Amino acid sequence: MSEAKTFTDRVTGRTVRQLTDGDIRSVHSYYDIPPWSSKDQRIAYTRLEQGASEGEIWIMDVDGAHPRKLADTRSVSANDGAHAHWTPDGTRICYQDKEGDQSLIAWINPDTGASANHVGDLRMVSPRENYNAFHTSVGRMPDHEVIEKRAECGIFAQNLDDGTFKMLANVED
Repeated sequence: MSEAKTFTDRVTGRTVRQLTDGDIRSVHSYYDIPPWSSKDQRIAYTRLEQGASEGEIWIMDVDGAHPRKLADTRSVSANDGAHAHWTPDGTRICYQDKEGDQSLIAWINPDTGASANHVGDLRMVSPRENYNAFHTSVGRMPDHEVIEKRAECGIFAQNLDDGTFKMLANVED
């Protein structure tokens, strides 16, 4: 099974292969978060029904074949998906999730079904080690709170295997 289709770009005239074409919107995060596995080139992405507050984590082969749902996520946006991307060894897909107001980094091994999560905010998995770089979302805080918490807000590195993290720099720095 594949949703892939080919069309001609009306501006460049080039042939484009679109890998998903369902009624549900398929999104991937930013261009600096590669969606493909370094192990076998499978692609991870998020699916989101229009107007839905929950999404799904999917994978497919690099040619668009064999799309398969892996997990649900309660932390998704139409712009960013759930930041689904692979660990450097190509064995796990990490994605943003939440429980209540608690932000989580979830992961799943698409071959075994093993999964877990840690408290944290997913932004960028290292291309070499199972670490995630993230920052405090100070944009959602009032200015006075950022100033009051400048020593505890900042940029962090989190171990995706055990959930521990360390601050690399704070707002005060």
